[in-house]
Amino acid sequence: MTYTLNIDHDNEEFLVACESLDQPFDDEPGVKYTFVFPNGYSVEVEKQYGTYGFESDQWQMALFKDYVPIYIPDSDFEEEFIGFLCDEEVNDILRNVQNYEEVN
Repeated sequence: MTYTLNIDHDNEEFLVACESLDQPFDDEPGVKYTFVFPNGYSVEVEKQYGTYGFESDQWQMALFKDYVPIYIPDSDFEEEFIGFLCDEEVNDILRNVQNYEEVN
């Protein structure tokens, strides 16, 4: 099984990396997608052993500023990591991040 995120056209232009991740207890490598937005935020979307939702074939996301995971109260990222997300939810959240206020 290969883990592939179905990325909406709106989000494709912000995809800067897709890498395989070794997993200790699964023969299939995990995967991490990195998105970088003009407003200064970046998002990592992962599916690998140990991430929130892996056993349900779902995604985990984290929001970054200057390569440091952050959270923003009253946003999609009220916690450092969010998980148990389907492809559609990931794409919706990526579109929301595009509209976050610019990072100072």
